[in-house]
Amino acid sequence: MKDVLMSDETPDPALVAASQFVFGKTRVRGVYASHDNPQREGIFVEIIRRRGKLNPGIHVRVTNGVCEFWEYPIESVEIVA
Repeated sequence: MKDVLMSDETPDPALVAASQFVFGKTRVRGVYASHDNPQREGIFVEIIRRRGKLNPGIHVRVTNGVCEFWEYPIESVEIVA
């Protein structure tokens, strides 16, 4: 991914945001999830690039640390301090 960010072209904002995530340490929050949603915050696991017709783009897979996983589009997550 670093070679993508070091090219002369304008980097994809999603890839720049993805470079800030650290496996198991970064806590992320779903921007559009309600306060009552138990899957609003999670621990970053991996970056996924979907190429199909349904929901294409870069997604973030997160976990609650107890064997539950879900995904958010990278544009709809923010890093929790």
